[in-house]
Amino acid sequence: MITLIYPKNEAVLSLVTDVQREFIERDNAGMHVIMDDLLYSPVKYSDANVTFYWLGQSFGKGFTDCYETNPDEINLSKPRYIEFAWASDVSCHLELDFDQETHFPGDPKPAEIIYPEDPRPISLALAGNLFARTKYKWRIVSDDGTQASEYRYFTTADEFPRALFIQGTASARDIGGIPLANGGRIRQGCLYRSAAIENIVDEGYKATERGLRVLRDIVKIKNDVDFRLEANKKLKESPIGKHVGYHNLPARGYELFFAPEYRHYWKPLIEFVADENNYPILLHCAAGADRTGTFFQIIELLLGVDIEYIRLDYTITSLSQRDYRCFNGYGECGRFLAGYKEGDDMMAVMRRNAEKFLIEDCGIAPETIERLRRNLVEA
Repeated sequence: MITLIYPKNEAVLSLVTDVQREFIERDNAGMHVIMDDLLYSPVKYSDANVTFYWLGQSFGKGFTDCYETNPDEINLSKPRYIEFAWASDVSCHLELDFDQETHFPGDPKPAEIIYPEDPRPISLALAGNLFARTKYKWRIVSDDGTQASEYRYFTTADEFPRALFIQGTASARDIGGIPLANGGRIRQGCLYRSAAIENIVDEGYKATERGLRVLRDIVKIKNDVDFRLEANKKLKESPIGKHVGYHNLPARGYELFFAPEYRHYWKPLIEFVADENNYPILLHCAAGADRTGTFFQIIELLLGVDIEYIRLDYTITSLSQRDYRCFNGYGECGRFLAGYKEGDDMMAVMRRNAEKFLIEDCGIAPETIERLRRNLVEA
């Protein structure tokens, strides 16, 4: 006999961890410092009202600054894993599937499922890397197939971020699910971002076999886009596997990406992510912060994301062990404020100017930007 214990039927379950939730609350409350202040006139380390120091005080001792030699270290950027519990007198396993029609590209699996060792007199399974705002069904089945529990159902909460756990790296997440200022949201399962997944080009991160399996077999990444120019001479194929397309499409961080000598980098990148035949795409640099962060600020601006969420998707990279980042003013979107007057829709002005930059200065066709929106925005 199989007796289900939890989750309760029709539960709404959060994929956001307590640390991520507190970080977002602090960021929204302005509990950060400008990096120049941090470097040249730092406040006292004991001031936990400053998010950077709160992270250091609370979790700093768990960070080794080297995931490749310690893949099990504290990873604050990973999602909450949902715990399933049952009692049975026979060996069983969890069956979990979508309970709604889905249109996620690449036909991804519903979740990564693991079975932890646990001293409690119940059986446990953990499911992670689920989609947000999605209905699932689950049951427990005996390994010999002779017994099965009833189905239960749950829905994952509509929350930011939809983080991923790719063991051995950090800051992995789907930009899908981020709400748009005027309604709708970015489509899940299309564009993922992360830090590096190998240590050939840069040290510090190296996805384990478990991490690569999630990218390959659960998320089912189709294309790996590497922003690092220096990777061109060191990598010829994706660490995820030979079936995954590897594309070295260089990017720069911050103001350099908008300088005349680097503007030609934008066209191949925008054209690639606008093409629905390329999804799901993983895009990354070394830390997933500067080049990756600059690129996604502009993508999210083009798609109609409000500045609050553009900021959060940039700053939450601070929850890796290497990369505290704060968002000054309007970030890289602020360079597109030309012509703004009091009473104007600020986001519309920045979006219009960003489009003008990409079309007139970078040679991107207006139809490409429309294709980007058509493929990545959903109601």
